[in-house]
Amino acid sequence: MENSATGNAILANLFRFNQWANVELIDACAQLDPATVDEALPGTQGTVRSTLWHMVESEYRYLGALQGDPGADTFALPGAPDGDLSTLRVLALDAGEQLVAWAEATSGDPMIESTFQGQPFAAPSSVFVGQTLNHAKEHRQQLHEALLLKGAAMPDLSAWVWWYTEQRVGLESATI
Repeated sequence: MENSATGNAILANLFRFNQWANVELIDACAQLDPATVDEALPGTQGTVRSTLWHMVESEYRYLGALQGDPGADTFALPGAPDGDLSTLRVLALDAGEQLVAWAEATSGDPMIESTFQGQPFAAPSSVFVGQTLNHAKEHRQQLHEALLLKGAAMPDLSAWVWWYTEQRVGLESATI
């Protein structure tokens, strides 16, 4: 990625890492027995499938808030929470690309003014960025641990593995 007078290359790469980790986990879960994908596991947001859909749907909500959409907190993905994981993979890639684009186009820490549960609020973009990254990490970790306890093989979703992977394919190569 080229340096530019605007945007934030570090943040854009953090969103690339987040996108990669989300897609890697969705791909791993798509290989599981369908009964496991539709099983509610302790410590998750319902079933494996519904947790994954919740994770990606939330990214669209945070993205919408970052983009100034006043209705972002009520956004619902079509097909959620029981949709196909191949559809979810495409949506996770799209959300990630849009978050990267937002980071590349945004300088500073602009305030976001919106409503949440009918109440007005204002917060810096960094709160939404932090929540986007933290929320996804929390749900990935929950699923990772719950599925490991069930004996499922789970990928290493560390930033090191992402970096080594991206070096092989080129940092700007999407995780398609």
